[in-house]
Amino acid sequence: MPHVLIKHFPSHLTKEDKEKIASQISSIISVGFSCPDNVVSVSMQDVEKECWHKDVYQPEIENRQDILIKRPVY
Repeated sequence: MPHVLIKHFPSHLTKEDKEKIASQISSIISVGFSCPDNVVSVSMQDVEKECWHKDVYQPEIENRQDILIKRPVY
């Protein structure tokens, strides 16, 4: 079933904020994949700003053009 992992800089989001975001993402994914909302899982992982390029951008964006759907502009 669909699983979404969101990697982001550390934020000041509350647990409730994260749950709201996860619920919204789950709803969109369930419609897009034509599956029940309760089979979608969402994780959020803090990545320190100074580690972003090495741990996220290079291995998951730059080196994975074959699966990248939306490229960031920064």
